Amino acid sequence: MEIGFKQREQTDCTDSSSNSKQETASQKRLKNFEVTDSDREDYHNLVDILFVIDTTGSMSWCFQEAKNTVKDIAEMFNKQEFDIKYALCQYRDHPPQESSFVYQHNDLQGSQSMQGILGNLQAQGGGDGPEAVMDGLYEGINKTNWRKDHDGTISKRFIFHICDAPPHGNLYGGYSSDQNWQKNGCPCGITAEMIKNQLEEKQITYNLIECGGICKMEEVFRSVFGKRFEETIHISQSQIQQQQCSFSYSSVPGSFGAFPSSIPVPLNVAASHVPKPQSMLSDGHYFIGYSLGFSGPAQMTQPVTASFSGLFSSPPQAPQQQQQQQNLYSHQVQQNLLRNLK
Repeated sequence: MEIGFKQREQTDCTDSSSNSKQETASQKRLKNFEVTDSDREDYHNLVDILFVIDTTGSMSWCFQEAKNTVKDIAEMFNKQEFDIKYALCQYRDHPPQESSFVYQHNDLQGSQSMQGILGNLQAQGGGDGPEAVMDGLYEGINKTNWRKDHDGTISKRFIFHICDAPPHGNLYGGYSSDQNWQKNGCPCGITAEMIKNQLEEKQITYNLIECGGICKMEEVFRSVFGKRFEETIHISQSQIQQQQCSFSYSSVPGSFGAFPSSIPVPLNVAASHVPKPQSMLSDGHYFIGYSLGFSGPAQMTQPVTASFSGLFSSPPQAPQQQQQQQNLYSHQVQQNLLRNLK
C-alpha cells in the first residue's frame, strides 16, 4: 500500500503559514491514500498505526485540529475495512523543563478506545522550546506490540507524528535552556539514527503532521530516515477557524504604564504570538517572555506561556542595560499588537 500527501516546500524555523491560498487541513490531509487488493493480501488486512503527539502547552492553538486529523485517519482506515489497531505515545519534556512526564504510551487498541484517550489529551507544560521528541518516537516504537499474523506476516505499519517543536540539540535548530542538551542533544541519548534503525527493523512508515516551529527537524529526519520518511501534512495558523477570543498578557515592568489586560482579537492573530517560550537564543541574543492567556473556544482554554518571537532581540548586556532594553521592548510589543489589531 502506498500512502502519500502533497509535499510542501521546505521552511525555516518560523511559522510557514502565510500562504492563505493553501488547501485547508481538512481538504489536504489523507486524500491521496490508495489501497489495492494486493496490499490486503501482502499484510493479511492488518494495519497498525502509532500516533506520536507533542502535548506541551504551545500546541494549544492547533490541538483540536490535530485531534481532528487523528480522527480522520482512523475513519479513513475504518471505511476501508482493515483490521486496524491504534497506539498512542504522547510526550512533553525532561525535568526540570517539565515535571508531569517525559512520555506516556497506550498500546494497540480499537478505534473507540483510542477516541476516548484522544478526548482526554491536554496540551500543557513543556518548558523551553525543544521537547522530548526522541523519547516519544523511540519509546513509542519500542513499546508498541506491532502485530504479526499466525504465519509471521507483519501488519502494515505507520507512525503519524504531530508536533510543533524540534528535539533538543544544535542539529535541529532550536534552543535548549540546558547547554549540555543544546550541545549533545536530548538527555536521553536517543539519536535520529537509532530511530531510523527501529523504523527499518520493524518496517514502519513515518509521516509528519507539522504545526509550525520545527526548525530543521523535517530536513534532518528526511535525510536520516530515507525511504521510511513518507510525507508531511502542514497544519498552519491560517487554516484554523478565525474565531474571536480574549487575548491577555502581563507585560515586562517598564515606564510606559499598564497595557489593557484583555483585548478581543481574531484567534489567528492571537495564535500568531504563541511560539515556543525561550529566553536565550543560540547566538547569544535573548527574547523577553510574556505570559499569555486565552478564553473563548473550548480548544483554546489551556493557559499558555510564550515569548513574542521575532519582535525583539538584543545582544547580552549587563543587568541595568537589560532593564532599559526591557522597558523599550515593552513599548515595542504594545505598538506591534496595536498594529495587528487595526
